[in-house]
Amino acid sequence: MRVCQQDATSIQLQIKDNGPGIDESVKLRLFEPFYSTKVNGTGLGLAVVDSVVKAHSGSIQCISGKGHGTLFTLNLPCVSQYIPGFSDPGLQPMEHNKVEQQYEAL
Repeated sequence: MRVCQQDATSIQLQIKDNGPGIDESVKLRLFEPFYSTKVNGTGLGLAVVDSVVKAHSGSIQCISGKGHGTLFTLNLPCVSQYIPGFSDPGLQPMEHNKVEQQYEAL
C-alpha cells in the first residue's frame, strides 16, 4: 500500500498484490454490484468502494494482467479542497515523501 499527496488538491492511494492477476473479462465487471467470481461472494465489496469513491468526487482504477498481480489506484480530493469553506490552520500540507514513507511500510 502506498499513499501520497499528488498535488495541493488530491491524494492517491495505491494497493498492489502479487497474485495471479485478474482476467480481462472479469476486470470489465469488477465494480458491478452483485458480480462475484467466488461461490459465496456477495459482489458488493468493490461496488461499494466504487460508489463511495465517486460520492467523494474521486476515481478508482484497476490495472491487472494474468500472472502479474493487480494494482488498484484511488484518487481522492483533499478535504480542504472538497468542503467549501473548510479551513483548519492546524492542518499543514505534507510533503510528498513524508506521506509515502509513513504508509508504504504498512
